[in-house]
Amino acid sequence: MYQTIVARIAMISLMMISGTVVFGEEVENPSYTNWARFPVGTKVVTKAVTTQNGQSVQSITTTTLVRKDQKSLLLTWFVSSDGTGKLIQNDVNELKVNRMFPLFPGVDKTKIGRPQGVKSQGFETIEVLGKKYNAEWYETNASTEAGPSVTKTWISMDMPGQVIRSVTEVKAASKKVFLEVTEFVTGDQK
Repeated sequence: MYQTIVARIAMISLMMISGTVVFGEEVENPSYTNWARFPVGTKVVTKAVTTQNGQSVQSITTTTLVRKDQKSLLLTWFVSSDGTGKLIQNDVNELKVNRMFPLFPGVDKTKIGRPQGVKSQGFETIEVLGKKYNAEWYETNASTEAGPSVTKTWISMDMPGQVIRSVTEVKAASKKVFLEVTEFVTGDQK
């Protein structure tokens, strides 16, 4: 994966130096497609609990759709964490999500918005916030400083941001991260 990223960066750099930037077709950004389905004001809150060696830290991420049009949308998000022993809220960040973006050469457009390095995948109905979601799940492997990690992530287009739940485990470090949506309010419910 690292070599693929380095190769793509080198190719883009070469094209920019030579003055020739050639991109393939434009494709719709899956994040735009997902968030644009919901009214402005829609808010999703996720809570990630990291446990390791009997200790736990919570991180709460709040994401809100503040503007959308046919070309882009604007999200605000901030993270609150109790990693220091008390709950601290970080600054609010803005993220502009363009509807369309150029497809880089060699990228399979059917895999955009999906995890890389999928070990297994399937479909499952899961319940979050008292509602059942038909979700796709993906299990992926990765490397961390402490050793290999395994992550299982459930996603659905019916949830802004798509991620409903995620569980990551690094056995060598006795570390587990459990993330789940804890609040979902559509803009028309406020």
